[in-house]
Amino acid sequence: KSGGTGSPARTVKLGAQVYQVFSVCKPHDCAAERFAVLWSEKSGEMSGLYSAVDEKTAQETLTWLNVSDERSIDGKTVLFAALSGSLENHPDAFNYP
Repeated sequence: KSGGTGSPARTVKLGAQVYQVFSVCKPHDCAAERFAVLWSEKSGEMSGLYSAVDEKTAQETLTWLNVSDERSIDGKTVLFAALSGSLENHPDAFNYP
């Protein structure tokens, strides 16, 4: 089934690599399921973060997808920021030399 709520792509720089960051969520229930993708057009590398919240316990489970050691800390920070709204609110704060 297609559909979902998305946001415009954001561009971030991690070291010498430029990435596009995309995020989507479950229609009419963004808090329950969210997904963010970090993608490099140049290298074709892609990492992701899936968030699911149990509606009974309100416990959030994060599933990290294909996050290499090279992108471990900064990549995870950018992906989580995409889900939390921080990347949209402070886009210039997520470029790492």
